[in-house]
Amino acid sequence: MAQVETNLPLTKSSNPDSIAFAFNDRTKNERYRLWTNSKTTVFNYGSSLGLKYRVYKDFIVSGNASYAQLDHKTENDGLEESFNTPRWIANFSVSNRKISERFGFNVNLKWQEAFLWQSSLATGNVPTYTTLDAQVTYALSIQKMTFKLGGTNILNQYYYNFLAGLSVGGFYYLTVSVNL
Repeated sequence: MAQVETNLPLTKSSNPDSIAFAFNDRTKNERYRLWTNSKTTVFNYGSSLGLKYRVYKDFIVSGNASYAQLDHKTENDGLEESFNTPRWIANFSVSNRKISERFGFNVNLKWQEAFLWQSSLATGNVPTYTTLDAQVTYALSIQKMTFKLGGTNILNQYYYNFLAGLSVGGFYYLTVSVNL
């Protein structure tokens, strides 16, 4: 049986059965995490594929997908791998920089599969999420100005990329560019 050392002072009135309760009081102990190399052989592999196709005039359809996998090849020694990567991520977009003399647009759909997140702060599943990004462009030919109105996650569906992290909502913007 392993022996656990603590910074807790043991006195005549100390009760060994209450050590578990004492561990919950951070003022009476130091917390640490053991970092060591695993004896388990693991391999990670993956691939990505992207395609872009001009379908009609200046309309472009594109997409990409990425795959990543961690594979155990020997017995597991119980240490966590902290791979922290979704197995599948995919994007699909439709765009046209010049629908007309002054207008253009881009729409992108992103999907990410659920995956196990492991860290010293938190361990658990990050759920699947889908986001929609869009942008509309308008150019003034007289002033050589371009306006871009758009956003990422425009449907404002909150998601998070890792456990114990912040939730990400919609981000909206308007930019004005002057071409001198």
